[in-house]
Amino acid sequence: KNIPLGIGTAAPETNVNFVLNNLPIRHYFDSVIHSGMVSKGKPDPEVFQKVADELGYDLAECIVFEDSPTGAQTSQNAGCKSVILITTHSEDEFDKYHNIKMIAKDYTGLVVSEIQNL
Repeated sequence: KNIPLGIGTAAPETNVNFVLNNLPIRHYFDSVIHSGMVSKGKPDPEVFQKVADELGYDLAECIVFEDSPTGAQTSQNAGCKSVILITTHSEDEFDKYHNIKMIAKDYTGLVVSEIQNL
């Protein structure tokens, strides 16, 4: 099934382009919004709102993948469900966010059908 994907990041355009062009994975994403394209940074949900708008979805229909407490707060502020990757933070740092539906150590254990049913 074709699942629209977008990136809403606090990273600057140069960092985003470096990663997306050198891996190369840009073609997987239907929307890419970086810090230079928004007037308010995280935890303001503007970055996620712009991605949702470009994809043609309401924020409540979106699932955000995040790896930081600030990102989790942004997702909660946006009214999105979240999948948290605990790559650089401990699981307990995310306890206060009620929009988290799944926590994973990395992307390898994630199953698309489980995420679609969140």
